[in-house]
Amino acid sequence: SLATGTSTAEFNLAYEEDRRRQLEMAWRRTKEEEKEDAALRKELKQVEAAMAKMRRKGRHLAAVPPPEKPQPIPTAVPTAPAAPAVAAPPGEGDGLPYLQSARLAMPVPAGVDAAAANPGAA
Repeated sequence: SLATGTSTAEFNLAYEEDRRRQLEMAWRRTKEEEKEDAALRKELKQVEAAMAKMRRKGRHLAAVPPPEKPQPIPTAVPTAPAAPAVAAPPGEGDGLPYLQSARLAMPVPAGVDAAAANPGAA
């Protein structure tokens, strides 16, 4: 209506504040921002025209790879081979390092005092 006060629509304060904020931003834009916006719109128009041309020629379908056949869902979970109970000394076995952790101590040969052979282990 023409400001006669007979409108049945309620005043939406949040909408009005948002509208005014956007209007203020539009008024405060610099020439550089307006040029950038115009360049972006021009580029968008060119991209959309190229996409429409590709659709008309059917090329947009060629760019999309055909759907893959669905892979069967495995019924059993593959398991890793069991690790050996004791790692073999270097040069033997499957190539694993002899000591699997820095916390392990070197084995003590028979007849040697364990405390003297591994002073750091206690």
